[in-house]
Amino acid sequence: MIPKKATRKSAKSTSAINKKVKRFTDEERVAMKERAQELKADKADGEGAVLAKLAAMTEPDRAMGKRLHALKELTAAEDGKNRRAREASRELRTELATEPSQDA
Repeated sequence: MIPKKATRKSAKSTSAINKKVKRFTDEERVAMKERAQELKADKADGEGAVLAKLAAMTEPDRAMGKRLHALKELTAAEDGKNRRAREASRELRTELATEPSQDA
C-alpha cells in the first residue's frame, strides 16, 4: 500500500491565526498628525511654525530648541554663501576658458 501524502497548509493561513495585528498607539497617531502639520506649515510659513512650536515648549526644551534653530539658520546661511561662491568660481572658469588669448 502506498502511503498517502500529508496535506500541507499554507504558511499564510497558519501564521495569520497565531499573530496579533500590530497597530499604532494613540500617542503615535497624534505624533504623526503633528509631524504632518509641521511639514505642511514648513512649506507655507516655516519660520513662524518653528517659533510657535518653540513657544509651546517647556523652558529647558525651549532654550535648547532656540539654540538648535539658531545653529540651523547659521548653517543654512553659510551654505548659501558657499553656493554663491562656487557659482561665481564656475562662471569665472567658464569666462576664462572661452576668452581668446591676448598673448598673440
